Amino acid sequence: MTRLYVLDGPDKGRSFDLEGSTIHIGRSRDNHIQLKDTYVSRRHLRLLRKGAKYFIQDLESKNGTFVDGEPISPGIEFEVKEGLTIIIGVSVICLGEGCLEEVKAFLDSMDVSKVSKEASESDTIILELDQ
Repeated sequence: MTRLYVLDGPDKGRSFDLEGSTIHIGRSRDNHIQLKDTYVSRRHLRLLRKGAKYFIQDLESKNGTFVDGEPISPGIEFEVKEGLTIIIGVSVICLGEGCLEEVKAFLDSMDVSKVSKEASESDTIILELDQ
């Protein structure tokens, strides 16, 4: 069974089994998946399963929905593949185990030991990624 993972935001670390063919996500208790993010609309997003594919549809939310960093048009079904990040409000969500692997790979590629220990609060800190 596919799971939805919350990678960032007030519900960070939570995950949900995706049961059924239509799942509503939002702030209201009336949703199948309720998020605590105050920037998420009461009924923000519809997740549809059609066979082995998943589609999302922004339900004319106030702050919009972004897939892989790009905004999607409200009311239009947009296919989402496993591992693509979806941003609603200030929450980052993702479908499937591929999300966890993608994020882990990104974090593993960062070498925080290169951050200067002499940085003060007013300095800009630059993290260098291994190529």
